[in-house]
Amino acid sequence: MEHESGVLCKCPECGKTPSLADVPLENGSTHFKYFCGVHRACGEWHLTEERAAEDWNRRATYKHIDHNRTDEIVCPWCGLECCDSWELEDNFGEIEPQECEECGKMFSAHREVTVTYDTKKIEEELI
Repeated sequence: MEHESGVLCKCPECGKTPSLADVPLENGSTHFKYFCGVHRACGEWHLTEERAAEDWNRRATYKHIDHNRTDEIVCPWCGLECCDSWELEDNFGEIEPQECEECGKMFSAHREVTVTYDTKKIEEELI
């Protein structure tokens, strides 16, 4: 998600506008960090307010993408699920690098195949 320069995202959990915290150092410089006061307090201290704002927006818009051990190939960058993943050829499980149709970024894929067996009793005929 792109953001205008200088525009801060609201906290995705409580909807609050983040506050700027600053820490003056002994050498006269100051470090900055944005936080909502409740949910998104972690993050690095930065030398400028601009870098602190970039870090806040990155943390506030982070989206977990489930892309491991899925039924279809999923782009680890944007989360697009590729349909018909089984049609892609593999070489001992390794699939050629893929370019995402949604975000255009490259990623690798690996196929794991599991074989299972079913058995059934054969009843003996009564004599």
